[in-house]
Amino acid sequence: MKILIICHEFPPIGGGAGNAAMYLARNFALKHEVAVLTSRFKNLKNGIQGVDMIYLPVLRKHIDRASPLELLSFTLSGIFYALARFKRNKYDVCLAIHGIPSGWLALFIWKVFKIPYIVSLRGGDVPGFLPESYDNLHRAVKFLTLKYWKNAQRLITNSQGLRELAKITAMIMNKNIEVIPNGIDCEFFRNDFQARDKNVTKMLFTGRITKQKGLEAFIKTLKQTRGEIKGSFSFQIIGEGPLKVSLQNLSRELFQGNTVSFGNWVEKNKLLREYQSADIFILPSYYEGMSNSLLEAMACGCMVIATDIAGNNELVRDGKNGFLFKPGDNKRLKEILISVLNNNPDVIQGMGRESRIIAEGYNWSNVSKRYEEDLALSCNRRD
Repeated sequence: MKILIICHEFPPIGGGAGNAAMYLARNFALKHEVAVLTSRFKNLKNGIQGVDMIYLPVLRKHIDRASPLELLSFTLSGIFYALARFKRNKYDVCLAIHGIPSGWLALFIWKVFKIPYIVSLRGGDVPGFLPESYDNLHRAVKFLTLKYWKNAQRLITNSQGLRELAKITAMIMNKNIEVIPNGIDCEFFRNDFQARDKNVTKMLFTGRITKQKGLEAFIKTLKQTRGEIKGSFSFQIIGEGPLKVSLQNLSRELFQGNTVSFGNWVEKNKLLREYQSADIFILPSYYEGMSNSLLEAMACGCMVIATDIAGNNELVRDGKNGFLFKPGDNKRLKEILISVLNNNPDVIQGMGRESRIIAEGYNWSNVSKRYEEDLALSCNRRD
């Protein structure tokens, strides 16, 4: 097959969508001709052997996020590129990763060049996900959503919970939703318990620092537990986002020294070392699809404390590889923190080993095969 992957972000820029695009491209390229259409950002590039990387000029200003206007610029740039370079049989099939904006471009390519496409929905591209952040956008582009969903050969979500939300929109056009979970590179992301500080229990969060992630409430609850925890602990937040400065200020007000610290967006090898040195991964999000960061941390043997929401509760087995609490249930979160941080380090490490076992079931090689099957079924449908 000649496969075109469309994704507005690609490592080292962006988050989970770009990560999925990279691993899928790498696995597809073992047997197929693959091209990736993505955004140009400064001089940052990450080529893959055997993959044709196409970097489009866009208006993007930040490494970790894009505004609606910047997303639109990707679509328009892609349209101009396709008109100049594409022909009817240039690709057999297209995989659009993150419907907004990749689905828009895939729809155009289908209409003009009759290249069939499937869409991998990731979270924010599903109406109803993060309503306080995306509702206005979804209302504005509803006509496009209905168009690119209707014309897609398949619609895929990365978790059961996201599928249930997507079904609300899909029912309008009688479309089915398939679930193919996120994947993880278990060969690269691996545990190294010797990298941990036995005298300090390290908690870690990695990802976009936004309201969605629930970090402000977590930091305040952590402060409330301080007097009831016997040993030493630290909490490190790695990433970028609009709330970073305000959370840094809050942490300085509530904690002395480096109890809560912040790190910048880091490249993959450094991120691996941060995961390996952490005992517990923290994910107090209000909404998730299926978090790449969570899977990476689990593959590195981290126990997990996370909100009991779709995506999280498909990976975290309460009491086995971590603990879950309802968003906003600070009383339960406080109980978990006191219990875990006062626990024997061997118990935390044991739960981390369970995380690794669970993560191994989500290896990218297995996930890629499921996408490959769907692409193969779709590539000849040009009616």
